Parts: sequence; C-alpha cells; structure tokens
Amino acid sequence: MHIEIDGVTEKLIQAGIASGRFRSAEDVIAEMARAWAASTAVSAAALPRLSPSTDIRALAAEQGIQPFDPHAAPPDFWPEDETCDEFLAFLHDVRHDVEPSRKQ
Repeated sequence: MHIEIDGVTEKLIQAGIASGRFRSAEDVIAEMARAWAASTAVSAAALPRLSPSTDIRALAAEQGIQPFDPHAAPPDFWPEDETCDEFLAFLHDVRHDVEPSRKQ
C-alpha cells in the first residue's frame, strides 16, 4: 500500500520514531489508527439515535429551539462587500477550528 502524506504528518511520524516509543513508521501509523478508531467510537456512541418516526419540529419545540429568522440577525452579521464564497470559507474555518482563510 502507498499512502501520500503531507510534511506535517511526516514530521509527526519521524518524531514518534525518534522518541523511542515506536520502532517504525508502521507502528506510529498503527497507533494513530487505533487512537482515531477509539475516538470515533466514543463520539459515535455519544450521539443519540433518533427513530425514523421522530417529529423533528416537535423535538425542536420541546427543546425550545426556534427557526432561524434572517430578519432578526444583526444588520452587520456579514460585510456586504464580501462574497458568498468568502462566507463559506469562513464557515469552513470556524467549523474546523483553523486560522481564517478569508482574504484581508
């Protein structure tokens, strides 16, 4: 199998080997896979499962969640001179907790 990785990942693998904790790149990758699988299992188990017959509107009302009213949003929510693509890039950055990629 051949896997392409970026420079940051390569440095992490090299640091794992240099630490003496792992004998090879394969050992580091196997541990990373085990850690990822464990974190995925925990987060997936923590999510509640809704039955297909769940009434989403009734559930939202029970939880006090109201529909989004665009007219109630602050008037300066997003600068008028910025494009939809810039807004989507902003949302992506916020959701992935990374440095903003919007042009300044």
